[in-house]
Amino acid sequence: MKRTITILAFVIALSFASIANADVFTFDQPIANPADFALEGENVSAQFTNFDAISVQNYLIDLPGGPGTISFDQAVFIKAIDFVQGLPSSVSIWTSIDSDPLTFASLTDYAGPALGIVQIQFDGFYAMASLEASPTPIPGAVWLLGSGLLGLVGLRRKFD
Repeated sequence: MKRTITILAFVIALSFASIANADVFTFDQPIANPADFALEGENVSAQFTNFDAISVQNYLIDLPGGPGTISFDQAVFIKAIDFVQGLPSSVSIWTSIDSDPLTFASLTDYAGPALGIVQIQFDGFYAMASLEASPTPIPGAVWLLGSGLLGLVGLRRKFD
């Protein structure tokens, strides 16, 4: 019986280790001020700062002269960014681990995927149709460590 409960607890813990569904941020809703607005997803919220316009085709547009910044309310995994016109001339990425950004001369210099991003900054002329981000998953090593510790506690109780 105890073994069954332990296995069941382990299976439940592993089920929580899955990656959360991604939120896709698009710009098709009315946005009064493209220079500073926030979008809420089911799992992630994003703050968009210093962008220049939203086009009739629902593209977020940034012009040279000031980098557009996207800040997330938690560390995220960037799954996809759909640039429909142009590419940023430079990209800076802040992660939850480093206080200094990782800076790339162009988006093609970055090999991704990007884990643990809390802020990303693009500079140059481009139009973005969508951004897909999901919360950074808890590493499998943490789940393995936790289940190992539970096993040790169970063994200690068995021999006491």
